[in-house]
Amino acid sequence: MRISILLLTLFLVACGDAARDADASPAQGALEAGLWTGSERDGICVANDGKAAFIRFGEGDANCMAQGTIENDGDALVFKPRGDDECRIAILQEGDVLTVERGSESCAYYCGSGASLIGEGLRRSNGDPAELRDIAGDRLC
Repeated sequence: MRISILLLTLFLVACGDAARDADASPAQGALEAGLWTGSERDGICVANDGKAAFIRFGEGDANCMAQGTIENDGDALVFKPRGDDECRIAILQEGDVLTVERGSESCAYYCGSGASLIGEGLRRSNGDPAELRDIAGDRLC
């Protein structure tokens, strides 16, 4: 009887470790890793771990920028900034082009004066996601 309990305990511990390992695996987002770019410095990047970021410049160096994830929401894609339960940014995917369609009102926080989330489509690039940089030159993905 004691051996059965010991074996059951070991089995449950092993199963718990497997579940934790599965939770620790990289997140799979709605888009495969890559870089989508537009005019000059605009872009969206998705890293291998599923994390994503975008930056869109307006007048001068004014920009909209956030880091988070891109997820499926029915037939649409939605960018969700990290640590923000309110902001949701709708993205339309047509082939190799991503277009930011709109952001909820709370997303205005991510844009400086003279910058807008909405703009021309961003085309899939052969570049590395690490190429996308913020205004200070720091990597976004």
